[in-house]
Amino acid sequence: IFSTSDVVFGGMTTLQKQMMLRSAPFTTTPAGTSQMSAVIVANFEVSAKTITVNFPHTGTWYHYYSGGDAINITNTATALMLEPGEARIYTNVALPAPGPELIRFVSPVAPVLLSLLETDNAINLQWQDLSSIETGFTIFRRPVGGTFAAVGTSMANSQFFTNFGGLEPLTDYEFYVEANTSYGASASNILTITTSDQITGLEQEWMGVKVYPNPTNGLVTIETPSSLSDAKTVVRNMLGQQIGYRHVDENTIDLGPSPPGLYLVVVSEGCKSRTFKVLKR
Repeated sequence: IFSTSDVVFGGMTTLQKQMMLRSAPFTTTPAGTSQMSAVIVANFEVSAKTITVNFPHTGTWYHYYSGGDAINITNTATALMLEPGEARIYTNVALPAPGPELIRFVSPVAPVLLSLLETDNAINLQWQDLSSIETGFTIFRRPVGGTFAAVGTSMANSQFFTNFGGLEPLTDYEFYVEANTSYGASASNILTITTSDQITGLEQEWMGVKVYPNPTNGLVTIETPSSLSDAKTVVRNMLGQQIGYRHVDENTIDLGPSPPGLYLVVVSEGCKSRTFKVLKR
């Protein structure tokens, strides 16, 4: 692509090697590859290392192996962390991108999110894994109009994930999946799903208290540990109004003639309390 006789070697007495190739004549504003400068750095150690890399000038440089990712160099001696065995080529001219995942120390190819399916009070995700170098996946969710947050992780080469908990009924949610490597991450497309009225929102356990089954046909079991022996239970509708119920036994209540819908089972002791959402069919 270019040739130069202005070459500076670094790290010759260590396993952290670098080479600076400056254009001749040297320019900090190359008009094309014939005026290009380049920096090559490699870590041949057996552990990750932070290497002070020497650049010919400050400004924008491009990580060739990673498809031309731009980095703004503000100091000609810049510290960069390289994984064991990793090598990088930086140029001050953007070059055509090489094939994806030319080496494993780059951002992975993004997965394709194929489907979202609600089953058994959860959302099942399926995606197509198009990368051969990812170290794992992170799953993100948000209510439409809200902020994305990570809701779980999955191992490399996986293509499925089940999202339990934190879901509200009759709500639009967006999901995407991110493939990760030590260098960076690549996000999938976004898919949207509307939950049914069968979804309940909160995990059904707190401080050893368990509330089940959920959904229910009317009978609700509330198990409390001995440490919460004085706990009290109140049931409210979604308007916050307290409703009556019948004790079947020490741990089970019957919502009785209350119509189908969502109810709030509030378990409290002293100043501590937890609200469980329970769906009556």
